Formats: sequence, structure tokens, C-alpha cells
Amino acid sequence: MSRFAILLLVGCFVWVGVRATPVTGVVKDDKGNPLPYASVWVKGGTRGVTANSAGRYSIDLSPGSHVLVCQYVGYGRQEVTVVVGAGALTVDFGLSPQQLSMAEVVVRPGGEDPAYAIIRQAIRRRKDYADPLDSFTVEAYIKTLIKLRKLPKRLLGQKIEEKDKREMGVDSNGKGIIYLSENLTKVAYKRPDRLKLEVLSGRESGSNGYGFSFPIFINFYKNNVTVLSDRLNPRGFVSPIADGALNYYRYKYQGSFFEDGKEVNRIQVMPKRKYEPLFSGTIEITDGDWRIHGLDLLLVRESQLELMDTLQIKQIHAPVGSAGDGGSVAGRGGDRSAKDGGGGSGRGSGAWQVKNQVVYFTFNLFGIDAVGNFVDVYNNYDVAPKLEEEVF
Repeated sequence: MSRFAILLLVGCFVWVGVRATPVTGVVKDDKGNPLPYASVWVKGGTRGVTANSAGRYSIDLSPGSHVLVCQYVGYGRQEVTVVVGAGALTVDFGLSPQQLSMAEVVVRPGGEDPAYAIIRQAIRRRKDYADPLDSFTVEAYIKTLIKLRKLPKRLLGQKIEEKDKREMGVDSNGKGIIYLSENLTKVAYKRPDRLKLEVLSGRESGSNGYGFSFPIFINFYKNNVTVLSDRLNPRGFVSPIADGALNYYRYKYQGSFFEDGKEVNRIQVMPKRKYEPLFSGTIEITDGDWRIHGLDLLLVRESQLELMDTLQIKQIHAPVGSAGDGGSVAGRGGDRSAKDGGGGSGRGSGAWQVKNQVVYFTFNLFGIDAVGNFVDVYNNYDVAPKLEEEVF
């Protein structure tokens, strides 16, 4: 049954604290439904957690006043000030769908959607952000869950016995968790390609990880995005902001919103053709410096996705420091029609990295119906570490 392994992914929550007090709660939408894997972190820092599949989170904070930020792709973020003392606290979040403004939209001559001007700017800045830091360290909390929803009575002509089901960890109907792994890993990186992963703690149940590896970061600033190991889909998938992306995708401007005084544009991404390695979904691009703010992108079998039926990737990006971001923020134009121009220089904005990443998959082959998720949470970025060669 090791074929199930081909599907490895990520996450639930991470904590960091000294003399810490637990703050717990649940994240729900405006209808009371839990938001699985929502991101919660301390404003002004790089510490945070991701809620579990039921929307519940837990983070340990030192005594004093803190601002907790809760964010979920497609929803308006919420900030709550908490004063931590000796006792445990409960802080719940209720997020509403992000309200988008269309007030500044100016359709260009010829009827071109304003999304194209934003995407062109993001493509021009892509190389600046693909590898912005000379070096960094970060703690990555990684959780992988693979669950069977259905198992056939026979597989490739062989009957699946009850004892086989028990060994796999599923019930008589073939339902249950067959693989669960979580670990806290220290990641050290130095340009151009030095990378060290040090597992600080972890646990695993199931079939020993199946021997498959996945990228520690899924980088959409690369022309070809690697979402699984090189053994699967070795070509990768075309990024929505790749150099040649306009040849592969159609775009539609959905509106913008403001966060921390910065305008963020949401753009719908649509493949021009079927049966090519292309994403569909939405991508959020900051105005003026044209960075990825967040994304919610989907791959299906028509995308040349192998083995899986669907693969959905959600990311939230956030500033992690002021070192080496490759340039300053460009000035904002007066309307959407001006966004295809360069703009002036503004204040430096620091490097941005992925704050959390959630990947969902579905798999249905030979009567085997499986789902899973991989959650990565990145905490305690150090963008100017002292890394000697011995580290690697």
C-alpha cells in the first residue's frame, strides 16, 4: 500500500515562548463555520501558529500586551489586543469575506482589463523577489495528514483483508488516517544553494513517510513552480507571474483592499487552454512594489497533475525584515490605467517570505479515495544570521 505515500504535505500549529502563558481560541467565519488552518501571529514579529482543521489554535505568549493578527486567504484580517498575565486566555476570531473596492478602476483603451497592467508589473519585479535574502534561518512547523475515505474490496485483483485494514489504521469501511507526521525543523539557507534542515522534534505514525520529499518552500516567483518532488511533474507548473505568463493565462481584476496602509489587488487567474500545466484561482499583488501578498491556486488533472485529482495551494506572505529585498517600493499611480508605468521610488519595505502555506489534495484511483493536507508554518525568521560553512 506504499503507493499512498506519493502524497506528502503539511501542518497545524507552532509555538515559541519563554515563561509563556497559553492563549487559545477558535477562528470562524461570519456564519459560525470554522476556518481550517487560519493563520494567527503576533503583530510586529515573526512568531505565529496555524489553526487546526477545526479552526482551533493555541499560542504561548510572554506576560504583557500583544496584538494578535488573524488572517485567512479571501477574508479580511482581524487584530485583537491581548494583555497576558498569569492565567490562560481565550481569544476567538470571527472573519468576514474580504470587502473589495472597485473605485479606482480605469479600463484602458481597447477594453483591456486592469489586471494585466498589475500582472506586468509583478512579472517585471519577479526576479527581485525570487531569492531576496543572502541568507536566513527560520523554524518550520510541518504537519502531514493523509486520510482514506474509501477502500475497495479488491486492489489489483487481490482481496484486502480485515487484518490489512487494521494494520493500515482504517475501519472495516476503509476509512481512517493512514499517515500522520509532524515536526519542528530548523531551516538554514545561504545563497546560492546552501540549505540545511535540522529536525528539532517530531513524531510520525503510518508507513514511515514512504520515502518521498517535498520542497520546503513552494516558490511562485520561479517561472516553473515545483509543488511536489521532482519525481512527479518534473516540468513543474507555470507561475501566474512567470516571464511568459501572458501567453498562458487570462486575468480579471476583482478589486482591492487595504492592509496596514498598503493597497492589495486581487486578480482572478484563468488558464487560456486545457491540458497544460497551469493554475486557476486567485493571486493577491501589493500595489506599488508588486509583491505576492497571498494566493489560492488550484491544479486538476487537466493541468497535467499526476496521481492526484486536485491539488490546492494557499499561501500568506508577510514582511520578515529589512535586509536584501532587492529594491525600494515604487510610488503609486493615480489610477489603474497608470499602473503599467514604473512609478517613482519610495521607502524601503524589507524582505517578504511565506508566512504559512497549506496544500490540500484529493486522490481517487483503483477505487481508493483519499484526501490529505500539508501545512507549513514559518516562525522566527532571522534575515541576517551568522552562518559559517561548517553549518552546512
